[in-house]
Amino acid sequence: MEEAGTTPEREATFVIISAEPGAVASIIADLGQISRYTLLPGDSRNIVDIYFDTSTRELRANHWALRVRSTDSHQCVFKHVRPGGTSLQRSFPPSPPQETLSCRRIFRLPGPGSRKIRRNNRTFWRGVWVESFFSKRSSPDYIFESELVSTSVLTLKGPSRSTDWGGLERLEIEAAWSKEAVERVVAELARAGIAALQAAAFCKDDPVNTLERCGLEVIQRRELWRRTRRVLSESSGTTVAELAVDQVRHLGTFGEVLHWEVELEAMGDSASAVMSDIIGALLHEFGSALRPWPHSKLATGLAIDELLETGVLQPLICSGNRLTAATYDRLDEHIRKLACPSAGEHESDHAAR
Repeated sequence: MEEAGTTPEREATFVIISAEPGAVASIIADLGQISRYTLLPGDSRNIVDIYFDTSTRELRANHWALRVRSTDSHQCVFKHVRPGGTSLQRSFPPSPPQETLSCRRIFRLPGPGSRKIRRNNRTFWRGVWVESFFSKRSSPDYIFESELVSTSVLTLKGPSRSTDWGGLERLEIEAAWSKEAVERVVAELARAGIAALQAAAFCKDDPVNTLERCGLEVIQRRELWRRTRRVLSESSGTTVAELAVDQVRHLGTFGEVLHWEVELEAMGDSASAVMSDIIGALLHEFGSALRPWPHSKLATGLAIDELLETGVLQPLICSGNRLTAATYDRLDEHIRKLACPSAGEHESDHAAR
């Protein structure tokens, strides 16, 4: 039996290769159907990831990755306004009003007519759903409130293996930032014989300082803008996967680099059949604009830093500091050259989740 908070992560990743990668990303983020699966809106998050390792890079050498993820996301509540001014409250996600399910553009904040309000030192958006957001309704009888919520999560990911459906599977330990989470990660790394970290005073409001006192140092920072879709099975109506579209801004020592990724993570038990079906449909629909990418965001970012330092990558980056097909070829070659024959370094972690 798996420990609470310890789960196998099963996912596949693609990079977007296009003259307009942002436009392709938006099309994928707005999909309402793929193969025989319905895609419902998830949420939109601004994410900052900070990765840590020892001074001798013991985690990287053993294909482990340690990350603190800080997320700002909107928690939204729909209210159905009844005649006479009464309202029925519904949460979102995961259950939007049924009338919105056929619409491609559902979750946009701030929306038309929305305004920012403050209540008990918390920020909310309040707005009205108008005709253009519905396929059959013309009256704005739904309103929503969205609270901006900030969270920090500590994640430890172990070595991974390739799957028969073309993705990766790895052990993942993930928990809200807390003293208990830090102690668990320290114990897990010690048990694996990877790193003997020091016990340190816990600081609730400063994860970087806490982990540095444990004997770790920051090796990578990046920012993500993530848009998600819940993938529903038409037969059962259950969520079988999550589709995430990421705009990734790598914040390295030698400059910023921008690129786009699409991640598909299995949520149910029948991962092989579901993932194979959806991956095949995505590649059929978007062709060469999607390139399977078996390397983690961490490994990709480290390779970007190393190649920028040597001056190899600069001629391959286009305007706006965007990665090109030639850039990905060079990064792939570099990562594979550093990888172990049996278990590539690219399999050490995946920052997407």
